[in-house]
Amino acid sequence: MLAIAATLATACGPRHITSGSLHGEAACARADSFLASAFPRPIHMTGHATFDVDSYRVRGRFTLELEPSGDAVLEFSGATLLGGHREDAVVSLSGDTLRVLDRERGRYYEGEEVTRLVASGTGKEGEWTLALRRVLASGCPGVETVGNGESGLSGTGPDGPFTLKVEDGRLAQATWPNPAPEETFRDRLEVRYEWKEGRLELLEALLPTRGWRVRLEAD
Repeated sequence: MLAIAATLATACGPRHITSGSLHGEAACARADSFLASAFPRPIHMTGHATFDVDSYRVRGRFTLELEPSGDAVLEFSGATLLGGHREDAVVSLSGDTLRVLDRERGRYYEGEEVTRLVASGTGKEGEWTLALRRVLASGCPGVETVGNGESGLSGTGPDGPFTLKVEDGRLAQATWPNPAPEETFRDRLEVRYEWKEGRLELLEALLPTRGWRVRLEAD
């Protein structure tokens, strides 16, 4: 469950920034509008999930609900590859509050408790709630400046640059700063999205240098 909370939360697309960059609240409004168009909600996904975080390798079934407000609920049930460790949990994001209900062990975590849980379980401290909002294309996730481009949106946040690439009107790739830069400064959060007939079929998030991967694939 630690890995799910930590990692939920692209190949780097061309920036193509044009003149007329926006800053502050105007940049946030532009990013929010862009994501609302390129990543339309509500979204319902159900299918197979893969979580690979260091030695934590879990496979199972998931259901993901993404609301127009930006809130999200992920339900997951599965086991490690050899079946020795089971997971049955609900991860929810409401605004900037991350919650984890560990149904397998009868435990509940919220806010800073989740942050401490992740740090204890992975040995990594990072902006995991912000990373999750970025993976789920939720609102204005840490955006300070943006510039319109031919193939998407590019800009900067307090932690570095980002790029969002669109194909056929839908968000296809995103590259965000490393949510835990203290040990692997050169890493980055890469997210890939695949759509079919307007339906989200695949969501895959990577920290390639660290070797972490979360893959949600619809049936």
